[in-house]
Amino acid sequence: MQVFIKEIFKRFQDFALSMSADDALFKKLEFLLVKVMMTSNDFSELIGFDNLLGLLNYFPQDMKQKLCEKMLIFFCTKKDKLDDAFLIHSLFQVAKTMHDRIDFMTEQAEVDRISTIIN
Repeated sequence: MQVFIKEIFKRFQDFALSMSADDALFKKLEFLLVKVMMTSNDFSELIGFDNLLGLLNYFPQDMKQKLCEKMLIFFCTKKDKLDDAFLIHSLFQVAKTMHDRIDFMTEQAEVDRISTIIN
């Protein structure tokens, strides 16, 4: 399964570099990533996909934020202990993406919600 998903990510990355991807393609890939999260046993399995964080950069900002939020919630619900520097760095990158969503125009309820997820 992991080889299959890695191949899909690779093909998408090649496609995204060569052309502009449409919204329907992003929605399908988002659906695939959510399914991967639902079937993963732990966070390291999810974040261990080659270039997953780089792949997130191709998504529109709102989808990227939503996927990062789902990954953080996934990590928090699994209560995994991370002892690998790469996994810790990846988790920080996902949290930073969520944090960067906040600006002076963000409503306090949204700030509190994101803070709760990151905390």
